[in-house]
Amino acid sequence: VLSLSVLIDGRPDVDVALSARLAEDLFGVVGETSELGSHQDRNFRIRAERGSVVLKVANRSWGRTPLEAQNAALRHIAAADAGFGAPVPIDGVDGHDLYEVEVGGDRIPVRLLTFVEGHPLATHDHLAPELVADLGRLAARTSLALASFDHPGLDRTVQWDLQIAADVVAALLGSVADRSRQALVADRTAAAAVAGRDPIGN
Repeated sequence: VLSLSVLIDGRPDVDVALSARLAEDLFGVVGETSELGSHQDRNFRIRAERGSVVLKVANRSWGRTPLEAQNAALRHIAAADAGFGAPVPIDGVDGHDLYEVEVGGDRIPVRLLTFVEGHPLATHDHLAPELVADLGRLAARTSLALASFDHPGLDRTVQWDLQIAADVVAALLGSVADRSRQALVADRTAAAAVAGRDPIGN
């Protein structure tokens, strides 16, 4: 059964001031703090003396084990020397790389990662073939680096898994108020599902 709790839960109630305090108290990091984008978590860039870092305040629906898996995977990629820059977890003042703090009555997970400079693809008006090819190479290198990785936190159903994309769309389709758009989304999703089952058109 598909759980969409991460999608329907609100983002953590953490602002710039609180994130700066968490970064200092948990990780000993101080610097100019600004919020980065995220639709379900809260991410804050901190320009510290030793370089920029990212404080990640996860949606409470994630749970601890999947986030431990994420941290372990990032360290695995770094150790594999995959040929590209990837963020890595930073230990806090007492040696942990994942904390749970109480905010608004909820226990929410907090981590700190190194910051990787770059530009989101969403800022590009057009994705040139060369850029798309680079993205493919990055995906391949990441897959190769993670081929030997395993962790109990990987056994989790998430909305990003394209194998269950049709189920995710079906669960959220009612949130599209415009009936014509709703029908269009349903039609395109059904077509994509058919193409995915028979990619060569037999």
